[in-house]
Amino acid sequence: MLVGVWPIRSLELAVRVHNETPGIIVPEHVQERYRTAGTDAPQVGIDLVHELIAEARDVASGVYIVAPFRRPLGILDVL
Repeated sequence: MLVGVWPIRSLELAVRVHNETPGIIVPEHVQERYRTAGTDAPQVGIDLVHELIAEARDVASGVYIVAPFRRPLGILDVL
């Protein structure tokens, strides 16, 4: 099994994904991290991806990183 991770860069996008993407839930505690981050929201996305990758090590064979929309080199921030 592979786990896909996507570094979401803003509260607005997190809420949109939560409300408009079937099967994806962005938990309230994650949305709150974005809310309190303000202009540091992109870093929250990177931090969350790192946390998910660390947790996936025990249950998955690997991970793949989805590049941010219109910023394909944005995954380099994660690596």
